[in-house]
Amino acid sequence: MRQQNLSQRPQQRQGFTMTQQLQQSIQMLQLTNQELTSFLNDASNNNPFLDVKLPAWYQNSLDGLVSADNNSWIEAQADRDQSLDNYLLDQINLTMRDAPLRDWVIALVFQLDENGILPLSLSDIQRELAISKVQAMDALTLLQQLDPPGIGAQSLSQAMDLQIQRDPQAPKLAAVLMQDEPDLLKNQDLQLLADRHHSSAAQISEALHYLQRLSPAPGAFFNQPRTEVLLIPDIAIHLVADHPVVEILKVNQPELKFNESYFNRLQTSPNKDTDLDSYLKTQRQQYDWLTASLGQRQQTLLAVGQVLADKQLAFFTQDDHPIAPLLMREVAWQLHKSESTISRTIRLKALQTDFGIFPLRDFFTRRSFFETHSDQEIQTRLLKLIAQEDPKSPYSDSELTAILVKENMPISRRTVAKYRLQLKIPAARHRTLK
Repeated sequence: MRQQNLSQRPQQRQGFTMTQQLQQSIQMLQLTNQELTSFLNDASNNNPFLDVKLPAWYQNSLDGLVSADNNSWIEAQADRDQSLDNYLLDQINLTMRDAPLRDWVIALVFQLDENGILPLSLSDIQRELAISKVQAMDALTLLQQLDPPGIGAQSLSQAMDLQIQRDPQAPKLAAVLMQDEPDLLKNQDLQLLADRHHSSAAQISEALHYLQRLSPAPGAFFNQPRTEVLLIPDIAIHLVADHPVVEILKVNQPELKFNESYFNRLQTSPNKDTDLDSYLKTQRQQYDWLTASLGQRQQTLLAVGQVLADKQLAFFTQDDHPIAPLLMREVAWQLHKSESTISRTIRLKALQTDFGIFPLRDFFTRRSFFETHSDQEIQTRLLKLIAQEDPKSPYSDSELTAILVKENMPISRRTVAKYRLQLKIPAARHRTLK
């Protein structure tokens, strides 16, 4: 194992341990209760000293005994059940304030193809949105910072470049090979690449293996078949003397234990050799990592729950349960964490209250443009907009798209053009009054 290979290099081992712990914490933070239990169950199958006490709901789900009336369950759709457009719009709405720049980013979202690639050059963006080069670059940059990594790239290779840039664990050679060696990458001539870049064949192989895991089509994930997931609330907020109290629902959490007796028996064995000693240390270290990551996950969930209890006080105390405007950015600022950490924390997780169970995402502001509109409604609005336009400077399809999106009608420029043709309305250049 990699840990064992680094055992003779203490300084490198320390750096690797910190990286491993960080990766472990990030991974476990975004897991749902269902995913977390499965993850720990798999870990225990590979570590003889790990014991996982499965929560009752997990065993029931395996036996097919879960009742539809059980209030501990929420039926929800996984992330992949969202359209790519809505997934990106959700992030924009939660992280960007209402300003022209946000409108430009939204307009670019509706220009993406099904793979999440933006088939427009910078000059195309300037022309379509009638903005300056700097403004176009700002909008494009913000689009490319959204999740999933690689979104908004202007080519398949750039999509992979963006993924490398967003990944702090990417091998240093990965970006270099992507940029300088597109032809050699196809042949994977390890020795030739190693000679050119003054590296070992092993380092080149590691970088190539990493590149093979990247997706040149980051938006394609959203075209996969729909799957249904079941969520179990991680936290609860109950009123005690009209004051909301936040707690972790430990009854719904898997419990991780370490088999100390078996471990100590092997640790004190008279037949213990160097290999066994290294093996025992590795297994114990894995338990420590998992325990620390579980603790971090619970602390973060509890902290987010406390912010919700404070910011959404009216929801928990008033009969009509109003939800106040709240951005993910505000929670991140208050907790001194990144927005991506908050995003992972609320991903597909739920909150139990005295009057029901709610997805954590519902407590964050969502714009009404997620509501659907009929084709007839949109076509009627198009007719009105074109009837009211300046005949000397009629709206382009991109301008019409931007107006409709701002009016809570999510639509792409291609669809605007299609509707315009169905309504027998010529393009802007043919509507100009000379």
